[in-house]
Amino acid sequence: MEGPEVSVETLAVDGLIHVIQITDKLTTGAPYFVEMGHSQPSQLSEEIKKQIARIADAANKAVGIQNGPSHTEIKITKDGPKIVEIGARLGGDCITTHLVPLSTGVDMVECNIRIALGEKPDLQPKWNRGAAIRYFTSDKGKIQNIFGIEKAEKIPGIIQVSVVHGIGDVINGVCSSVDRVGFVVAQADNSYDAAAIAEKGIEAISMQVIEE
Repeated sequence: MEGPEVSVETLAVDGLIHVIQITDKLTTGAPYFVEMGHSQPSQLSEEIKKQIARIADAANKAVGIQNGPSHTEIKITKDGPKIVEIGARLGGDCITTHLVPLSTGVDMVECNIRIALGEKPDLQPKWNRGAAIRYFTSDKGKIQNIFGIEKAEKIPGIIQVSVVHGIGDVINGVCSSVDRVGFVVAQADNSYDAAAIAEKGIEAISMQVIEE
């Protein structure tokens, strides 16, 4: 399937599927399709987003998700939205822990716990803002130094800068998610601006790498 990819973050309560957010996805493309960024809310048209929500709703019901979260990945093909996969879980890559609260004010982790306890979750959005995450990596080799973290943290709109690989770690190119060195999370009035701020944060960071 060819076309842009999104994920749909949902919570089911007693068989009713609630679409909390739709997330735009940025990948490296073939052959590994490593995810390098996510933005919320999706910049797709309202009509396409309605189609995506309907498909996610039907898919959740088809696989029998009655209570709890799901993360449905969908590609927008020339023939319309098509499901890539569906998982009965919260979205990873900081999607539900960071981006959803920043873009909607909904704490999906807390909601999921309340659902598991048989309590009523608060699914009502508190606001409609933009949130984005961008990952950064390095050339192949051993990391000697990482520069610009504090500079990135001072950029208005940057919420978090995290490094998961440090000095002395060896990076073998971007073949999987574990090859990503770190990430930047940003918030703004809309997803376009949030993504631009996150990109600006990435541009502030550089690395010294030696070949192994």
